[in-house]
Amino acid sequence: MVILGNIFDNAIEACGRDHIKEPLIYFKMQYVDSMLFIEIKNKTTSKNDPQNLLRSRKPDTAYHGLGLKNVRHIVERYNGTMNISIEDGFFTNKIILYGVQAKNDELPL
Repeated sequence: MVILGNIFDNAIEACGRDHIKEPLIYFKMQYVDSMLFIEIKNKTTSKNDPQNLLRSRKPDTAYHGLGLKNVRHIVERYNGTMNISIEDGFFTNKIILYGVQAKNDELPL
């Protein structure tokens, strides 16, 4: 739940913060052969600056900007990958978790 909560919070907040006239969030999650694929995109006015993709724009960075860092930490703990980018006006976060075993049809999020 930490992963999904953080990526949705970030996408919703970004659409409001960037004053997007027609906000759009695209979400896709797929479970195939013990791999969980997650992709979320949101419209943004930000430019692709690799130094700032994980940095909070909130004024008090001591208490903010931990969401994507926490997501990355969880993804790495489960030997997954996370790639973020900004292209064509969209912030995109793609996550793959490997070796995910579902218990009772529930996924570990």
